Amino acid sequence: MKILFFIILFFSCSLAIPAQTLIVLDAQNNPVENVVVIGDNFSSHTNIDGILQYFPAEGSTELTFLHPNYKRLNLTWDELVQINFKVVLEQRFREIDEVVIRPLKRNQMRTDVPQKVIVITPTDVQLQQPQTTADLLGTSNEVFVQKSQQGGGSPMIRGFSANRIMLVVDGVRMNNAIYRSGNLQNVISIDATSLEQTEVILGPGSVIYGSDALGGVIQFFTIKPRLSTSELKTPVSAMTRFSSANMEKTGHLSFNLGNQKWASATSFTYSDFDDLKMGSIGHTEYTRPEYAIQIDGQDQIVTNSNPNKQVFTGYNQLNVIQKIRYRPSDTFDFEYAFHYSNTSDIPRYDRLYQYSGTQLKYGDWHYGPQRWIMNSLKADLSVHKDYLDHLTILAAYQDYTESRFDRKLNKTSLNGRTENVDAISLNIDADKYFPEGQSLYYGLEGIYNHVSSIGEEINILTNETERIPSRYPDNSRWWSMAAYAMYHYAISEKTTMQAGGRYNFSGMSGKFNVDDYNFPFDEFSNADGALTANIGLVCNPQEQIRFNTSVSTGFRSPNIDDAAKIFDSEPGNVVVPNPDLEPEYASSFEAGIKWSPSNNLILDATVYYTRLYNAMVRRNGLLNGQDSILYDGEMSKVEMITNASWANMGGVSLHFQAWNRQSFSMKGGVNWQKGMDSDDFAVRHIAPLFGDLHAAYTLSKMKFDLYLLFNGEIAYENLAPDERSKPEMYASDENGNPYSPPWWTLNLKGTLQISKMINLNAGIENILDKRYRPYSSGIAAPGLNFIFSVNFKI
Repeated sequence: MKILFFIILFFSCSLAIPAQTLIVLDAQNNPVENVVVIGDNFSSHTNIDGILQYFPAEGSTELTFLHPNYKRLNLTWDELVQINFKVVLEQRFREIDEVVIRPLKRNQMRTDVPQKVIVITPTDVQLQQPQTTADLLGTSNEVFVQKSQQGGGSPMIRGFSANRIMLVVDGVRMNNAIYRSGNLQNVISIDATSLEQTEVILGPGSVIYGSDALGGVIQFFTIKPRLSTSELKTPVSAMTRFSSANMEKTGHLSFNLGNQKWASATSFTYSDFDDLKMGSIGHTEYTRPEYAIQIDGQDQIVTNSNPNKQVFTGYNQLNVIQKIRYRPSDTFDFEYAFHYSNTSDIPRYDRLYQYSGTQLKYGDWHYGPQRWIMNSLKADLSVHKDYLDHLTILAAYQDYTESRFDRKLNKTSLNGRTENVDAISLNIDADKYFPEGQSLYYGLEGIYNHVSSIGEEINILTNETERIPSRYPDNSRWWSMAAYAMYHYAISEKTTMQAGGRYNFSGMSGKFNVDDYNFPFDEFSNADGALTANIGLVCNPQEQIRFNTSVSTGFRSPNIDDAAKIFDSEPGNVVVPNPDLEPEYASSFEAGIKWSPSNNLILDATVYYTRLYNAMVRRNGLLNGQDSILYDGEMSKVEMITNASWANMGGVSLHFQAWNRQSFSMKGGVNWQKGMDSDDFAVRHIAPLFGDLHAAYTLSKMKFDLYLLFNGEIAYENLAPDERSKPEMYASDENGNPYSPPWWTLNLKGTLQISKMINLNAGIENILDKRYRPYSSGIAAPGLNFIFSVNFKI
């Protein structure tokens, strides 16, 4: 009913036309979309016609125009009047840091941020054509992505992964009470084709974002309803894409309706993926020689006619976004957003090729549909009071549903466990600007999660069902309350400092079903506080050089998954609850330098170190004095999550950009990480050495990118114990031990602007058809892959 009300108001509103408009063009008089314009305590951006959506009041001292593909431009109000508010930007042919980002939930220049932040723009998406948001993150060369199945992708950042990385969509926290410490696939719920910008904040971000932001924060900003300052505008965008390695068929449609006060943005994306084909040259351990299939109600082992085809990896997905915006005046801006994502069943591929002796272990193992729904309402208010100048209130409700189904080979019982999480959040963020470059950011946050969990055994022949223990205690709860403050100070024209702190109080409660297990407890209740802080400094002693350094702490409060889960971590092991968990903490140091020794070269180096305290890790345990229990019909070793470990992690990131004249450019980088825990074992989510090297050629209407991707080796002795226990996922070294071999691929992407309305994209990935499997992944990467897509804008 609320959506209908907004739509009726939208179409019934009057079309007021302002007296003056500001338009931004390129050298060929084409409008430039998504130019960020910053003035006195305001920021806005241009629409598809190059027109500024929000026009500042007359008398603004200076406006700054920013776009990653054009040179920065500063104009005073008098200069705008002289050029009749028609701004022409000069194109640039190298990447620089004059980009607006939001690591503090507010617009900032990247040059003022003491932490390293990676920005992925729609231009990057259009050239690289990633199939999912997980694939998109992998193009950053700072995020390593693990996959257990094709319908997945778990980001790793500086040794952290899963629930130690915060996912944020349009300012709303996605992490919920059942985000696990193992590999997590929820990032694919976000539609890559509807992203306007993606930001990866490397290192702890707990002061602003709270629990879970230990290793970093990944922010996704989806399409925004665009106002029009002249007349009702209805721009439409469409895209279709095909990829040969998995016979991908993707279609995308989005459109915007907008006048001066009201706007609506709508997006639909549907993707269908067949079984994925790996490369033909490389380690034979990754091939799929046989698989199990049901024939006349019986499991049969079938020889794979193409061992490079990873049978039972296909799935499909639908994403829908609807946003409605109302801006009644220059001081008020309201936006309602609806997100919907749903997948088909997704086979858990790394379980389907496990063996028990000489026979495949499972006849079926798949995730049920992964559904995510989010409703949010945001109000931006410019109030200019003594204690604040800008206020943002963001309320959101999210509905998560996920499930797991497994059946042993030749068994008729399919075990199914389904979880639903209702997540409510409220964020209040305030800004106060002071003279001499000082700003104070502060806010409050409240979160409440309700977890429903059921388990049932399904007879696949009769469809009869019987209750079995659920994965989590049904009707359990997790909550969090927090307050934070951040101070930003431009000490001089060359030096900027920011520092802040946060106090967080969180807890959980629930009851176990005493009929399921003979636990020494029948309920759990836990609450803890956590205090975190950070301080950072950016110094630009010369125009060609910049230093940044920061010291920060992060925390993660235990959630329902940590304290109350019952599941098989791997065949023969079962994790049981531990209600007495405490928060874990990370202390991190980062230092970086960016240097431009000449007009056609930029060098970038970052070093970092993190110590994880009181870490929640899986360890052997006892239940009622026993080290093994019967779980799903199999005697399994008891494990539990405990605060029993610390870890040291560090690394180096080196990158460069170089260009010659206006058409040819190169860029590349390499990342090296190392991490050991208190037992002198390698940290599980430390990625191998990885990097890329790009050579790009750009003309006025086309761009080609020839690039190399590479990964180093992780030898058996450097594998974490959890990884050594999964030899089926790895190649074998000369001693027969599992290890992750090195690999590299050669790739080519290109884009051609046929007209203002049509853009063609094509690519060849893994040109040499290498067969490889990224570290910790249960599925091999695509082999030779041809990609074709067409983008339309009307």
